[in-house]
Amino acid sequence: MPWKAVVYGGLEEKQPTENFETLVLERMKFHSMNDITNGVARPRRKAQSDLKLVRSQPPQPPDEPPITPQSLEAEQSTLGAMIMERDAIVRARNILNARDFYRQAHSTIFAAILSLADDGTPVDFITLVEELRRRDQLDEINGPGNGPAYLQALIEACPSAANVEAYARVVLETSQRRHAVIAADALKAAALSGAPLDAVAAALQSCTALTTRSSNRFPIIGLAEVLTRPRLDFLVQDFILERGTSVVTADYGAFKSFTILDMALCIASGKKWHERQVKRGPVVYIIAEGAYTTADRVRAWQIRYGLPLPDNFHVIESGVQIAEPQHRAALVAQIRHLNPVLVIFDTLSKCNVARDENDTGSMTGFGGAMREISNELNAQVLVVHHNNRAGTARGNSSLQADADTSIVMEKSAGRVVTIKCDRTKVAPFEPFALIGRVVEIPDRLDEYERPVTSLVFEPTDAPAIVEPVAKADATRERILKVLRTDSDFAKGARKSALQIKCDDFVKKSTFYQHLNNLETEQKIYVDSWGYVRLSDLSDLSDPDDSEPVILSDSVRGSLDPGQNGQTANPTTGNNNSAAALPSMPATKRKSKGRAAADDEPYTKKRTGGD
Repeated sequence: MPWKAVVYGGLEEKQPTENFETLVLERMKFHSMNDITNGVARPRRKAQSDLKLVRSQPPQPPDEPPITPQSLEAEQSTLGAMIMERDAIVRARNILNARDFYRQAHSTIFAAILSLADDGTPVDFITLVEELRRRDQLDEINGPGNGPAYLQALIEACPSAANVEAYARVVLETSQRRHAVIAADALKAAALSGAPLDAVAAALQSCTALTTRSSNRFPIIGLAEVLTRPRLDFLVQDFILERGTSVVTADYGAFKSFTILDMALCIASGKKWHERQVKRGPVVYIIAEGAYTTADRVRAWQIRYGLPLPDNFHVIESGVQIAEPQHRAALVAQIRHLNPVLVIFDTLSKCNVARDENDTGSMTGFGGAMREISNELNAQVLVVHHNNRAGTARGNSSLQADADTSIVMEKSAGRVVTIKCDRTKVAPFEPFALIGRVVEIPDRLDEYERPVTSLVFEPTDAPAIVEPVAKADATRERILKVLRTDSDFAKGARKSALQIKCDDFVKKSTFYQHLNNLETEQKIYVDSWGYVRLSDLSDLSDPDDSEPVILSDSVRGSLDPGQNGQTANPTTGNNNSAAALPSMPATKRKSKGRAAADDEPYTKKRTGGD
């Protein structure tokens, strides 16, 4: 904050900091001719003692009749924080409205800041001055010609924008107290003037309501009001709701963007989407990746169905970081006038770049941002997301859990895609399949003068994949196969060595998770030396016998070195059952349950083989 010099003779003269040196030099007095000829200038001692520094103060408002309670300092700090940081605007407006400010000039500034924020315009000193000037309100701020200086002083008066909520609560409290005083005076006047009791009761109720406004942020309603609310209909019949949030997840290359674009074009044009009714309305599609392919896909869709391009389909070809309050507010302000019924973010990774997908708080925050946009626009908000290598949605699952509808797309042979309902808060839809048809775009040629082609998805008679083999299960089976067939692991494998062998089909970050799952399923175990070994004894089962198999003493001896004081060698045993055993350690096999006693027979139910 700037400092200002006050010098000499008890007369305080406020000057900018940068002029301090000039001011002192101008006030210096020479003591003798020698000083003058030698160019040495020294100030008088008295002048030195008169030099003081005082901290600059914001321009004070003109004198107004005091009405308590009030806190001009909290009002100034709140407005200063809102000018400095966009996030402070969102936090302050959740607590205050323009009527809460004591000074009318502060109410005017607050309203101008909110207007800029709603228009998506950055809020700073320059834009705020111009907004007030456009409204012809700049001279109302601390008098004619003093508006810009007062706005600058508001910024300097704010100790920290991070504390804006604390400042705003002080403003709210003083506002409630001030209005309570006014309401109490009205109540007193009504009671003393002989007004009807109904008027007195109304004045009393008004006084109570003023002091409890903050609790109205969470209104309480009864069941009667709940039952009278209209039912939430579908935007696409038996697929997604007209409001709320949805998440679509699929593998890379599973045609998810093709399918979602097809649905969005049908909504914008009012065409049925594969025999499902739609509610026609404007669509905003945020294409954050692969935007260069959109033209071919839209043109192919138009050629296939012979429809004109819908004029209410709008595209944003950049990632919008909706988890950031300023980005979210700017997007809502920019598209509000379009009245969209559907807003699509494709994909989550490009619209959430600064946050960790594996973090619960981060993904919950993204889901909350989607919900806020849905509430602000009264629209359906849908995000497209990728699967991980295990075939499930990448990152934390809280996003799918918070959504109203979670949809999974799976690609099968050729260009057939199965669309399934993962979870929903309404009745789930049955899985259905679509197939991509190649459409030639005759008026678009590539660099080799060949017609450009694209895909349009249509219903197909191909069966939908209702219960596919999960990728996670397939990955674990491949890990087990390496353990069974690799000669290096005939007597077990170190985890690190096994991971290297499996590196071509499973990431290191998920390999150990698969290993833990296999151990939980008791398909493998880790011996006391840290070697991973197979624990599948299904080849000992009798395929014609459903009863448990009781192993002989010789076989049990190969599993327990304490049996009869010696250890049997499964590779050189004298019976076929023992020879069929995999290599086991010379210690007891680890078990998730209670350890078997030495005199208990080891039993295993028939599993029917591998």
